[in-house]
Amino acid sequence: MRRICYWLTWGLVSILAVFQAENLAAQIPNLKLDSLENLLSTMPDDTHRVKILTQLCQDYADVDLKKAIHFGAQSVELAEELGFNEGLADACVSMGRAYRLRGVHSQALDFFLRGLRIYEKLGNAMSIAKTKNNIAVIYKDQGDLDQALEYFEQTRLAFEQMDDERNVAIMLLNIGSVYMDMGELDTALQINEDGLSKAQDLGFEVLISFFLNNIGNIHSKKGEPELALPLLLKSLKMKQKSGNLPGVAKSHVRIAEAYFSLGKPTLAQAHLDSSRSLAESSDAREVLLDCYQLGAQIYESSGQPNLALGELRNFISLNDSLRKQNEDEKRMELQAAFDFEQQESEIKFLEQQRENRGTITLVLVIGLIILLLGLIGVLYLFYINRKAKIKLQINQHKINTQQKLILERNMELEDLNRERDGLINIVAHDLRSPINKSTGLLKLIELAGPLNEEQKSFIDMILQVNERGQELIADLLSLSEIQQGQLELSREKIDLQLFIEDLVTGYRHQSEAKNIPIDLDLPDENLYINSDRNAMTRILDNLLSNAMKFSQPQTRVKVSVLTQGEKIGIAIKDEGPGISEEEQKKLFKMFQKLSARPTAGEQSTGLGLAIVRELSNKLGGNIGVKSKLGEGTVFTFWQSMN
Repeated sequence: MRRICYWLTWGLVSILAVFQAENLAAQIPNLKLDSLENLLSTMPDDTHRVKILTQLCQDYADVDLKKAIHFGAQSVELAEELGFNEGLADACVSMGRAYRLRGVHSQALDFFLRGLRIYEKLGNAMSIAKTKNNIAVIYKDQGDLDQALEYFEQTRLAFEQMDDERNVAIMLLNIGSVYMDMGELDTALQINEDGLSKAQDLGFEVLISFFLNNIGNIHSKKGEPELALPLLLKSLKMKQKSGNLPGVAKSHVRIAEAYFSLGKPTLAQAHLDSSRSLAESSDAREVLLDCYQLGAQIYESSGQPNLALGELRNFISLNDSLRKQNEDEKRMELQAAFDFEQQESEIKFLEQQRENRGTITLVLVIGLIILLLGLIGVLYLFYINRKAKIKLQINQHKINTQQKLILERNMELEDLNRERDGLINIVAHDLRSPINKSTGLLKLIELAGPLNEEQKSFIDMILQVNERGQELIADLLSLSEIQQGQLELSREKIDLQLFIEDLVTGYRHQSEAKNIPIDLDLPDENLYINSDRNAMTRILDNLLSNAMKFSQPQTRVKVSVLTQGEKIGIAIKDEGPGISEEEQKKLFKMFQKLSARPTAGEQSTGLGLAIVRELSNKLGGNIGVKSKLGEGTVFTFWQSMN
């Protein structure tokens, strides 16, 4: 009886929360936004206008993401024109937040990184820390949890050094969320409970609502919806006071998931409808994705497969739309950057012409002065000057003709390069969409079931083919990004011994499975190299993977560190079949596959070594190879210590 009363009570609270959310969405005060827009109409184009535009971007991000991006773009443009670096950094960070809430992660990351670089030049420690937190959130949203955790930890340490307890509590919330995504639920629960205690001590009500929401989500993931539900409802009630529509929408969908797990589809549907309404009104499209997924499950469980199929189609359509929009906006940004460079070149050319005309004018002035010295001198100088002027015009005409030809050739080459790179990107992106749709349709076939073992086997084979296709597309886009100069390096001091040991540890399972021991030959003293950790990891990971891939069982692979003056080399030697001199000449070209085949049927895209070469050049290093047929192969990556 008490259990029935318990659920009736929570059911009533839930229904009241639904109606309260809808009323709140209609009653959000717009006084502050209206006041700022009225103030904006009377302000000149100065630094104060930049600040007002940025504030509008920040405030609209919680209620209307399209308007937020509209005002943020104006703020960025005006700050650039004024050379107002601090305002430009603030505007970039606000735009990054708006794009993140809209689900366009690549644009968001670009704006955050741009703001971070400016803050670092200005030495603004607080803004640096907060921007790193935003970057970590993007990496978390993109699924790069290791990068996210690293940035969150850096931010937490920075706030601890500032004795900023409120922001330390916020970092605990973010770190706990990463561990939750990693599946380390017990660690995530402990961190979130510690953070909740700290937030309660600080009286930080907004943060308390987020900790309650996270702890509720952890209990849901642990299969404890009865523990999750009261926490999620309490979090929802607190969030409604803040007017954060995307956050309220996300809370509704999590509560709907808990009710669905408890076998209460009616209450689940009510919260799902509220979430969908708020997400649509605030343009929170990532929340809409969650709504479509849960809606499909609810309709499927209630015996309405057609409605479930409609929800899944909505999910696939919106997911493809988000990805396409992200790609289109990236291309527009690149085009704008190119146009800006062209304008700069034209301005410089015009300035050079003005300087040339100034020189000619000076010669004429000198001629007029000399004219005063006498008629004979004037006539002589006039003759000399006219002759020189004719020669100068002839030379200038030749120079202009040559410059025009050079400019036309350069533009033709640039057009060819852009067409090639654009074709690669378009082909890759156009291939990715049907592969994703194919995978989604296969998932629908599995849901429609039941399938016999042969049918399941065919579906698994198709999914594996799709996965290899996605890997090829990812390598194509990576290579294109590097070749177009879009990859930005982040150099740091790296302990080579620890770096190599960590790298090799990741191959222990493969080493044991294929019976190929990996030997390390490392110096006794610690060696350090100033390089980009991600680029080095990709280079050495590719070389070590190839060594394992083409080696027979009961052979050995050796990783060594070499020094040569100010250079450090990392050599990876195998006892495989070796590479002929003819194949070595085309080893680092795209889509080159060797006559030797992988010993365990492993797959290869044919782009790995091409990416290795491009990354090595980007780091200022090089790749060496020594091999003879039947005697194995040694690849060595060289780079300066500094």
